[in-house]
Amino acid sequence: MIIKKTALFLTIIDVVKDWLDIRGLDPVYGARSLKRVNKTQIVNQLMQREDDSKNMEFEATVSDDGEKIEFAEVFNDVSEWAD
Repeated sequence: MIIKKTALFLTIIDVVKDWLDIRGLDPVYGARSLKRVNKTQIVNQLMQREDDSKNMEFEATVSDDGEKIEFAEVFNDVSEWAD
């Protein structure tokens, strides 16, 4: 049995952190909403883009309309991007 270990790296800039804070913190329910926002906006989206054959790096940004988080894959080597 062959087990490949891959990693997913995510850079989250301050604008995204602020966006998550606004949508995820509730004075009544605390951070429960934050858990839900993280799952729907980050985890679910990244799981769809994950490639088990390689390590991947993404940068999170807020969309132009401010309604969702978008991810751009980061390539450290131009040859990786060309594949």
